[in-house]
Amino acid sequence: MKPAMLRKGPASPVYAIFGEMKGALALLFAIGFVVNLLQLTGSVYMMQVYDRVLTSQSEATLLALTLISLSLIAMYGILECCRGFALIGLGRLIDRRLSSRVFEALFVHGSLRGSDRVGAQPLRDLEQVRSFVSTTGLTTSLDVPWIPVFLVILYIVHPFFAFFGTVAVFIVIGSALAQAFLSTKNLAEASNYNVQAYAFVEASIRNAETAEAMGMRSGVWRRWQERHLAMLNQQQTASQIAGSFSSVIKFLQLALTGVLALGLGALLVIEQAITPGAMIVATFILARALAPSMQVVALWQQAMNARAAHRRLCDFLAAAPAEKQGMSLPAPQGALAVENLVLAVPGTDVMVLRGVSFALQPGESLAVIGPSAAGKSSLARALLGIWPPRGGAVRLDGADLARIPRDQVGQYLGYLPQDVELFEGTVAENIARLGAVDSEKVVAAARDAGLHDLILHLPEGYDTPLGPGGRGLSPGQRQRIGLARALYGATQLVVLDEPNSNLDADGEAALAMALGRLREKGVTTVIITHRANILAAVDKILLLRAGAVEAFGRRDEILPRLTRPAQPPRPVTAIAKN
Repeated sequence: MKPAMLRKGPASPVYAIFGEMKGALALLFAIGFVVNLLQLTGSVYMMQVYDRVLTSQSEATLLALTLISLSLIAMYGILECCRGFALIGLGRLIDRRLSSRVFEALFVHGSLRGSDRVGAQPLRDLEQVRSFVSTTGLTTSLDVPWIPVFLVILYIVHPFFAFFGTVAVFIVIGSALAQAFLSTKNLAEASNYNVQAYAFVEASIRNAETAEAMGMRSGVWRRWQERHLAMLNQQQTASQIAGSFSSVIKFLQLALTGVLALGLGALLVIEQAITPGAMIVATFILARALAPSMQVVALWQQAMNARAAHRRLCDFLAAAPAEKQGMSLPAPQGALAVENLVLAVPGTDVMVLRGVSFALQPGESLAVIGPSAAGKSSLARALLGIWPPRGGAVRLDGADLARIPRDQVGQYLGYLPQDVELFEGTVAENIARLGAVDSEKVVAAARDAGLHDLILHLPEGYDTPLGPGGRGLSPGQRQRIGLARALYGATQLVVLDEPNSNLDADGEAALAMALGRLREKGVTTVIITHRANILAAVDKILLLRAGAVEAFGRRDEILPRLTRPAQPPRPVTAIAKN
């Protein structure tokens, strides 16, 4: 079964879950029919009291009817409770199936592949879909198909009631369709503006220090306010339309069930076509038949928001297919080969690397140098498989790094980015990459980074809690903890992007010692740097310029070319003589 309010797109993961659960949904559909019928217990009881008990004056009949009605109402309560629990469970199943997938796609596609504007919106979209399924939204969808059954019951009471009920249902549904036609576009635009506003706020908070220091707060506020007001304007228009139709629906509800249905029933009683009890029952059945239609109108905005969230979620997941789990490979030795690498900034056509090729044997160290915007940091991301190449390949022990699942190869890679971000948790948990803390490995990584003594001087040592982003530490301390994290475990390839940018003299000495330990352990190391003092500690040098390799080779071959003084310009007279 595919609830209409969530039906969108052929590749919907929610759709797929509904397909797997079609047996359970069919049972819920049948339970919905029983629940809807049991809601008529009170009206049928009233009809029997009017038509049987009051005419026969039988107390035994009254007692029997009362006990039967109470039993049916109790059954209704139990079934409605079970249906509610089942829908909550279905919502939890959707969350359990998709949350890890969305989180993975958010990391790979949302943050690493050039779509960081989405922020955490996909997780909010998943929550909105789950909430709609777990609450009255899906319940209403399951109740709508039973409207014809109630119209048939009305026909049994009297054909006039069936005709009147059919017209009433079409009027209410027509009102819902008119509301949809007039407000759907506004709701969709309001939702899009809201997503943009939240994404802008998230990006602004990440840069709050810069904005506050340079007096940019008012400019940030104006930018956010523009998006927020656009959202409010669209939402106000949609809400005004919804409010108008809500008033119309309330009028129809009172007019159709409270006046016209009773008037029609009274006319039929006067004509002796039905009994007074049947008139009351028909009125209740008509209200029951109209209830799902009226709920659709009341829940329309929630349904449209859930539909938009579902569509965004499908588009997002389609753009970030799940990683294929291939056969496990042996632990790499660290042989790195870059073959004619072509790289663009993800999400754009801006080329940053063109035909880069080089190779490193296990245990060799490489310094990548070059002017700003030469593509050095982009190369670091490509070497670790963070940015996918447009052409060529990065191979680790002969295997294409882009094709190896991250959970297989990540433990063998170490990375220290320019901007070190630590996570909320203890120092030990950050060094252990948020996995199970192996004390020996954590201390070993800290010693390799020359950080052990510094950590011992923290308030709680390795158990010192850190705030989000490593709050409470200096930039140099964060960078050194980031270095220890890069060296943790059985790393065979370590990429360090400007590892000494925030280090003092002691930090520089610790970094030099760390590079020496990596060499002793046979770890392949790539260092991106602007500082010449590191070049003495590497085996090879790669000079990048404008995204292309200008020079590559052994350190002793490249260094003289870099330090050779520039030739003075030839005199004009000499040029003239030639």
